[in-house]
Amino acid sequence: MGALNLGCNPETVQPVSQDLRKEISRKWYCELNDGQDTYNFESEITIDPANENKIFISNFNNLGAKATATVYTDRQIVLHSQTLPGTSTSVKGSATINADFTNINWTYEVTDTEGVYTATVSYTLSHISK
Repeated sequence: MGALNLGCNPETVQPVSQDLRKEISRKWYCELNDGQDTYNFESEITIDPANENKIFISNFNNLGAKATATVYTDRQIVLHSQTLPGTSTSVKGSATINADFTNINWTYEVTDTEGVYTATVSYTLSHISK
């Protein structure tokens, strides 16, 4: 009987960390759509060492402020209602991490001095210098 080939190349398969935060902790290129305009900016996700499953997201919503979110094992991220430090802007929403950890799709509500709007943001891998 011949060898069973499952179409898996062991040289390209990367093991998934038990801590999904490690898989997404890096710089991201972001494209934000607020229903009127599209904005491009960079953000960085880092692990909150003091809280299991929590992450920090720098430059959240392109405001230069840091948001905190919870990462779940089903590749969901929840952005609990919070006011971004140094701003009068509050945010809440969620995101889904794709299977190969190269994209995070956000939908969240933003409340600021101009009112309330829904933002959709796609995080993709930034150019990484080798």
